[in-house]
Amino acid sequence: MNLRRGGQLARRSANRYFALTEMPLCSIESPSFGHMVGRNSVVTVALRVAVLSAIQSVTACGSGSTTASAHQEADAGPPLDSLALASCTSPVPDLAHPISFPSPTWDGESPDNVHATICALRSLDALLPTNAVVCSGEDTHGVSQSSRLHSLIARYLVLHSGARTIVLEDMDADVAFAQAFVRTGDASQLAKYFGSTGPSLAAVAEVEELLGELHAISDALPNGEQLSIRGMDVAVQVNGTLDRLTGYYQRVNAPNATALTKIAPRGSATGVVARLQPAAMFVDGLATDLVSNKATYVAMTDADSWELADEDAANLRDGYLFLSRYYQQDFAGGDAMYREPGLARNLERLAGAASGPILVIAHNQHCAKANDIGGSYTVGTIVAQPQHLGARFFVIAQAYGGGTQLYLDSTTAALFATMTAHSCWRRRAPTLP
Repeated sequence: MNLRRGGQLARRSANRYFALTEMPLCSIESPSFGHMVGRNSVVTVALRVAVLSAIQSVTACGSGSTTASAHQEADAGPPLDSLALASCTSPVPDLAHPISFPSPTWDGESPDNVHATICALRSLDALLPTNAVVCSGEDTHGVSQSSRLHSLIARYLVLHSGARTIVLEDMDADVAFAQAFVRTGDASQLAKYFGSTGPSLAAVAEVEELLGELHAISDALPNGEQLSIRGMDVAVQVNGTLDRLTGYYQRVNAPNATALTKIAPRGSATGVVARLQPAAMFVDGLATDLVSNKATYVAMTDADSWELADEDAANLRDGYLFLSRYYQQDFAGGDAMYREPGLARNLERLAGAASGPILVIAHNQHCAKANDIGGSYTVGTIVAQPQHLGARFFVIAQAYGGGTQLYLDSTTAALFATMTAHSCWRRRAPTLP
């Protein structure tokens, strides 16, 4: 899978060390292989990975040094028995001791190495309930080896554990294009996805690789089954969510669609702070309207379309409110008040609709089960509470000794180079050569 669009790919090496505990710390450890170790109900894996089934301290660091490139196994579509768990030569790991597995890579990873990692993942079986919500965290977005590990976890959870829903840290309206690509392999849908989200931290080759592998996994499902690829973020980039909500209102209440188009800024116009609060308040009115007229609107469309519109209205409102803080140099305040609660709302909604386990792919900061930004709990810390997802929620967190990225365009390269949104991310922000 290699669908490069315009612009020259820029490569940079990510060299960093990180330890995950209840709050991010720094640590130095750089084994060439991943390691997994469990303490009571806590699991740590390296490239690294940590499954946190309770709020306890975990240290994880690792390394990798290969560049991202097209992988071969996704192109053919693996057979249903591709996991070959019966041929794992070692007993099922008990997590009481470290478990080694090869550092993952998109660059010609051997079938033996893939199988070794899959066999190591059997250690999760004793931990995860049938309705588990597993957040696969990454220490920074777009690292090649990190996304490859996400894909192997996805392969295991889908083909072995029965997961059918994968949730990305992205806007659901935009992720709809990614879902269409995963289900069909239509490259034009992938291009639409990147076009709807750019410029963003997702515009890296590794996301292409990940979606290509998800397509291969989807192809391996029994006839009639398919993956659901969803987004859980509020509309921090508004265009896709605004368009989908406007489209719905064109079907059920055209005057509201016209009014929304007039008042709601899009694209670069969201940088005009004075327009954001009025837009948010108008969209909040639409959220109320959707609930008040649910029966009428469902009769005019269908229940699924109404659900998406209800979700879009809340996410667009919260997106405008977040941006109103963001553009006043208050990322932490906007994140605490609008983004993290919105992420939690959306994740719980998706978890409630799922019939089996689901996999979430997001930043460690969002996944963490004892973390806050701006004095407010992050999504993982919210949903880990007993009144929310509680014991259903698990975290697999990665920390890097090194890694690589391929940017899809110069704009994305510059975005990574100047990323200063949050203090922990700023400390680890990449430097271009």
